[in-house]
Amino acid sequence: MILNLPEWARARSVDAVVWTALPQRFHASEAVATSSEVVDYLRTVRGRVREEAERYIRNAPAQIDTRYRRDIEAALGWCSLS
Repeated sequence: MILNLPEWARARSVDAVVWTALPQRFHASEAVATSSEVVDYLRTVRGRVREEAERYIRNAPAQIDTRYRRDIEAALGWCSLS
């Protein structure tokens, strides 16, 4: 849950937010992956899985600024297209 969601949205010039409250999953586990685990995983995947992961990450709005995203951009160069 994000306690200050309206303030978060305003600070990022976001007009609307859809919060799905989906649980985090990594390799079918409910354990929360570290940023380095995510980057390591993305480095190892190939083919369609890698293409879809890169497309998903690049197409996420630039306002989505997380530790995962910053580390993926630094390690793999997958910057936002927006």
